[in-house]
Order: sequence, then C-alpha cells, then structure tokens
Amino acid sequence: MNKKIYKTKLYYELIKCFNYTSNPLSLNDIKNTLNITCNKTTLYRQLDQLVSDNYLSVFKMEKNQVWEKKPATDHSHLECIRCKKVICLEIDPSLMFNVINKEVPISNKINSIVSISVKCRCIKCSI
Repeated sequence: MNKKIYKTKLYYELIKCFNYTSNPLSLNDIKNTLNITCNKTTLYRQLDQLVSDNYLSVFKMEKNQVWEKKPATDHSHLECIRCKKVICLEIDPSLMFNVINKEVPISNKINSIVSISVKCRCIKCSI
C-alpha cells in the first residue's frame, strides 16, 4: 500500500530552493539553503516526491546523490574536485559521443550517451 505524501511547507521550500539556482544541489547544499529544519528521512521523502512529480531529477556523482530542477534536455555535469560543487555543462552529448569513440579501442565502442560526468577544478578553485 502506497502512502500519500503530503505537500508540506518543506515541499514548497524545496521548490523555492531549486527555483533560485541553475546548478544541481547535493543534500548538504539543500540543507544549507533551506529556511526550515527537518530530519534527513523527511528531506529524502520530499525530494523523492519532487522526483515522482517530475519537478526534479536525481543522479549520482561519485558517492553522492545530486538533485536538479528537471532539465529540458539531457546534459553533462562537472564536479569540482576541490569545492565539490556540481555544474551543468551545456555540451551536446552527441559531440562527446564522437570524441569518446575516436579515443577508445574498437572493442569498447559505445552506442549512445545520455550524459557524462567530469571531475576537475571549477573556475573559482583554479585561480
């Protein structure tokens, strides 16, 4: 039996949180941004509800889950190895597909790419 998830103050605070940023957010980023306190279970439950409602998408960067406002198109991400910020990259996945297939042995060729995650230093951390 599925429990109904109520749209609480936290649910609407999360929507506000994602309306103010164009970058994906980790759980810590979200907790630091919210104007409301809650336990981790409640926060995960509300994030899952926003994903179910097609408002957010979730993906994994290294060991952490990261949420972002549902993008219009597939895209790639960069995770800074110093500050851990996740940034959306506006690179056409088909271009990445062509670059990767030029560099890998024939036995490892790939058929398609939805997104790629890159780890390096962001501009702020490179200075």
